[in-house]
Order: sequence, then structure tokens, then C-alpha cells
Amino acid sequence: MPNEIDELINEKKEVLEHDIIPENFKVGDNGWLYKMVEKGRGDEKEIVTVTITSTPPFITRRLKDIESLIISYEMKFKRAGEITTIPVQATEIADSKNIINLANKGLDVDTINRTEMVQFISMFKRLNNIPDESIATRLGHVKGHFIHPLINDDIRLVIHEEGYKQLANAFKTKGSIENYTEMVFKPIKNSPMVMTFVYASLGSILLHDFNVDPFVVDMASKTSTGKTTALRIASSLWGTEKLINEWNTTKVNVERKASIMNSFAVFFDDTRKAPHYQLADIVYHFSGGRSKGRGNVQSVDVEMTWRNILLSTGETSIVEYGNEKAGVSARVITLQDKPFNDDVNIRALYAGIESNYGHLGLAFIEQYSKQKASYKDSFKAYEGIYIDKAGENEVMQRVARYFAVLMVAGEILNDIAGFEHDHYKNVDNAFNRMLATNKTLDKPREMLEGLLEELDASRNSITGAGYGEVYNTELKAIFHKDYLCVLSKPMKDYLGHELRTITKEWEERGYLVTDDDRVQKSVKTNGKKYRGYAISQSVIRDLGFEFRNKKL
Repeated sequence: MPNEIDELINEKKEVLEHDIIPENFKVGDNGWLYKMVEKGRGDEKEIVTVTITSTPPFITRRLKDIESLIISYEMKFKRAGEITTIPVQATEIADSKNIINLANKGLDVDTINRTEMVQFISMFKRLNNIPDESIATRLGHVKGHFIHPLINDDIRLVIHEEGYKQLANAFKTKGSIENYTEMVFKPIKNSPMVMTFVYASLGSILLHDFNVDPFVVDMASKTSTGKTTALRIASSLWGTEKLINEWNTTKVNVERKASIMNSFAVFFDDTRKAPHYQLADIVYHFSGGRSKGRGNVQSVDVEMTWRNILLSTGETSIVEYGNEKAGVSARVITLQDKPFNDDVNIRALYAGIESNYGHLGLAFIEQYSKQKASYKDSFKAYEGIYIDKAGENEVMQRVARYFAVLMVAGEILNDIAGFEHDHYKNVDNAFNRMLATNKTLDKPREMLEGLLEELDASRNSITGAGYGEVYNTELKAIFHKDYLCVLSKPMKDYLGHELRTITKEWEERGYLVTDDDRVQKSVKTNGKKYRGYAISQSVIRDLGFEFRNKKL
């Protein structure tokens, strides 16, 4: 009867047939690992065998990350007649404190045998010629390769963390692309909001080639309108619903998942479950495409990067969370209409995505690879079109690049047989509706409105025509029939580090009455001279405010 180690060797003969077992160790007929130990002294000295483990670990590959150059290993062991192959990090098998963690993966290691296990592995690596293999530890564009779990490449995908490995395992196919066309695509192709989600999910892989920063596409509308279904459809382009995450998460977890997915979209459902005080920060960090530097006294973590799109759903727009609404808006495409047209059968859509998924994403990659140069030219053209549509609104000019990505994604999808549709109309509809419904797009205007609201609520801090002197509080503004002059210190307190940027924009738009040589204006009241930023009364009235004191 052949022993179990022979079976293991035969399983991967090209790797293990010449393996050398370290001295003082042997593999018994039962496949267990033993250590030869001297016992006794003098004539009574003898060599006895001490059981080490029932699962001898063999290192079969030396894995080198093509991006970070970090080394890890492929380990094989046999348990209950079944050969297990797992990737292990170098630190897991180099230290007796860490190797015990492999017990979770079925290795027979504990506090008693862990030191001998490390010794065996260490000597085994030195004695044997372990073949090298290049790997990637995340998806998408990595060092000139495009990593997709279902596309063959000479670079193997190896993700060590079990939680994040599930994301890669969710890339699966079922059914057929023809059934997906009939059951899912055709019913939704004229629904602009859900189709924008589709374009974002597909278009995420374009950001790397088009040099576009990560951004968020946020679907926010009242409950029970199909937002989660829209997210399910967007994830079904690549695989199962396990690609979808809940917003009940942390900033670090979002960063890590964004990095693992790298070029592929990340999906987060229901902002009600999110830590609301962190949402704005999460958007900022995600759109930066780079993790916050972290470390301790011994080391600094490898900095994570990504360039993809985050798809989010919630009853309230993600831009409404936090104080810097306008800043968040420049990083988010907001969709606040119903996801689906009234004639769409949601139950039938669910049946479609349950039985068909994963095919369209692969077809999209194939179609894009055929005409990359042409689609890149299209992006440049669309970018110019949407920047023109944005006019002088600096926030919408940034969002315009995102819409250009969605338009190209729609064009590529339209070029796939069976997926012909009017992507121009869908993207234009989303762009125009965003302009019409989102009030946080124009940051300079929003900041001015916020300032006037604060002044309106504290009129006892205003002096000037029709007002008395200010005694018991800070003087903030001086009223004049042609303008309201906000003094320099209160303005700096309100605008902070954006003082120069915002006031310059106000001046260029004609919001301010200025001196000839500066953006500020000198004013005199109650025998004292002041300097501040004089907001034109006509602009104030256009924004719906009136500071004329009618009581005096």
C-alpha cells in the first residue's frame, strides 16, 4: 500500500519528486511527520521518533508579487485523504507565534509542535529548489497586466485574506449572455437611472486608461423604489450578489476593498447603515485613490491605491452628510430619480439576474480591447462636450469627466451585439437631472448662501445704515444701501483655508463691490474705518435675503 506522502508527491510530481526531507525528520508510512531525537546516554543512547504533525507541510512555490515584490509561498499538506493547497505569507511560516494561525486552514499545528514545524519548513525551503511564480494580489490593472479571476493570464491571482478573497470568488458566470439580454437588459435599457449604474459598473475598468480619478455614483431616493435591485443589476455584470457590501463598515474596510478590486467597481448598499459622521471622509479618501499612511514604531504599512468607481444607494444623497457638501459633490454623481421606468417588472428582473450573471462584463472587456484607441478618442470628445455643458461651474466641470466615462461605457456596451440602445439619451438625462435637482453643485454660491444665512440669524452683529452700534457681541458686518460688508476676521473664520479661492471666485462673478486695487473694500461707520468683503445688495436679493432694517 503506497504511503500518503507518495500520493502527495504524485499529485504534483513535477514539483515534489526530487524533494529532500531535512535531516532528523522523516515522513512515516502513515504520512505523518516525525523527528529523530537522541534519548539516553552512553550505551543506552538511542534514536527515537517523536510525532510532530499529522499534516506535513510542503512548500511547492515561491510566490512573488509583481507589484509590491513581497514574497509569499504556496503550501500543500494532506489531511483526511484530501490534499489542501493554500497561499501563506512569509511571516506566517517564519515565526512560531504566527504559524499557529494556520490551524484555521486545517494544518495540524498547535502550541506544542509549532517550533518544530517552523524548523522543518525553514530547512525544507533551504534544501529544495523551490520554483518561482509571479502573482498579483488584487484585481484589474496591475503592472501591465489586467487581472480578472475568469480570464487566463500568466499572472496568478493570490489574495491571502479570506474576507477579501470572497470578493474575487464572487466573479462567476451563470446562464448565458443571450438570456441576460432578454431578461435584464432589454427591460431596463430605457430607464436612465439604472442604466447609469450599469455604465458606472462597466466603466470602472476605463479609469486607469483614461487617467480619471476614482468617483462615486450615488442613487438616492425614497424607500422601496428599486435601489437595491439596481445595485444587484450592476453587480450581476461581473458575478454574484456577494460583490455587494453593506454600508455598515469602516473607512479602512472601504479602502481595503477598493484596493483589492482596484479597477473594478465596488458596491455599497444603504447609507442608513453607514457611520454618518464618516461618510464625507470616506468619499474624500476614496476619490483620492490612495490609502492614508499608517504604521507603528516598527514598520509602515504598504500604501494602497485604486482607480475605480464606487456605486452607492441610500434614501438620502451621500452629499448631504457632513459639512463640506459642495466638496463632496465634486466627487459624486447623484441620481435622485426613480431607478426604473414604471413599466419595468422588478420581480422578473430578479429572476433574470438570479439565473444569468457574469457574462456581460467579460464581453465588455473583449469589446473594449478591440478598439481601445478609438474609445479613448471618444472619451476626449465627450469630456469637451460635458465641460461645455457645465459652463463656468467648476464643480460640474469636474463631474463632466465622470459623465464622459459613463458615455464611453455606454458606447462600448452599445457596440456589443444584442445590446444596442440610446446611451446618449440615458447619460444626458442623468446629467441634466443632476443639474436640476442637486443644490450643492455650485460651491462658491453655496458658501455665499451659508454666510448670508448665518448673518441673517445674528443681526445684532451688524451695524451701519438703519442699525445701531454693536456692543455686546462681535461686529461681523456693516450694512450699506449698495452692499453688505462682511469684516475680514468673520469672513476668515467662515471660509477658513478657502478664503482666497472663494472670494476670488466671488469677485470674478461680480458678487463683490471692491476697491480699485484689492478684492476687499474699505468702509467707514460710526467714525471708525473698517475693511472687509462687500457683497452686492443685488446679489443678496437674488439669493432671497434682505438686510435692510425696516424697523429703524
